[in-house]
Amino acid sequence: MSSTVLPLISELVKLLPEAVAVNPGLAYLSGLLHDFGYLALGHLFPARFFLFNHFLAVNPRLPLSAVERYMLGVEHWHIGAWVMQTWSMPEEVIAAVRWHHSEDCTQPHAEYSNLVLIANRLLQHIGLGEEHNHRLPALALFTLGLARDQALEALARVQASRVELDALAEMLWRPSVP
Repeated sequence: MSSTVLPLISELVKLLPEAVAVNPGLAYLSGLLHDFGYLALGHLFPARFFLFNHFLAVNPRLPLSAVERYMLGVEHWHIGAWVMQTWSMPEEVIAAVRWHHSEDCTQPHAEYSNLVLIANRLLQHIGLGEEHNHRLPALALFTLGLARDQALEALARVQASRVELDALAEMLWRPSVP
């Protein structure tokens, strides 16, 4: 999924008004690392993580956070934020990892978590991502100075380039016929 989240976050950052001070590199890094807790959990508890993924596959309508707490005893954002703090990552990245599922986040550096949240919700519009909700959060859009239509246009641009890239990749990997 991050292969689509990253260009989407980059597109959203381009739309931000100048008054919203977001570092594009930190926004990109936030998108890259926002689900890092899953990697840590999968590495530390492979058997439980396997069961967690199987449980999610057969219960796709259950809220992700409830399944995480039930199956793993912790949510991925909690572990991810702890790892980011341990590694002394920038506060903006820590905030994005910690709050990227929080619809009403007004914490310091909320711009970064709001970008990730909006990107994840947008991906749900095209059937990708972990969010079960595709409703774009009004407060996050407002605090970033984005309109819903702008966010949807950013998604359309990323989707169009993704189709082109997929076609190019298919051509490159297809064996040539003499």
